[in-house]
Amino acid sequence: MTLPEAIGLFQTQVSNMDSLWAYYSTATFAVLGFTIASEKATRSRNEILVIQLGYVLFALGNAAAVAASQSTLIKLGEMVKSADGGSDGFAIAFPVW
Repeated sequence: MTLPEAIGLFQTQVSNMDSLWAYYSTATFAVLGFTIASEKATRSRNEILVIQLGYVLFALGNAAAVAASQSTLIKLGEMVKSADGGSDGFAIAFPVW
């Protein structure tokens, strides 16, 4: 993989990460708004449990996707650093924590 390809892949992964956080934020506010505005959402314990369970499953799935994306970013950072001859010049310009 060439350096421009690695940079392009890095930018794509960062964009994917931003999208995952946008999905999480949107779903969080949607669930919050639905439960506050709807009397139906809090009518019975079963409905509350279903809403909570659905949100937890979504949050866990999203967290797994964010972790996988972050892992890919770290690997890309390591590849770029090794392609740079091991120097920290490029890694400092684009740090990967």
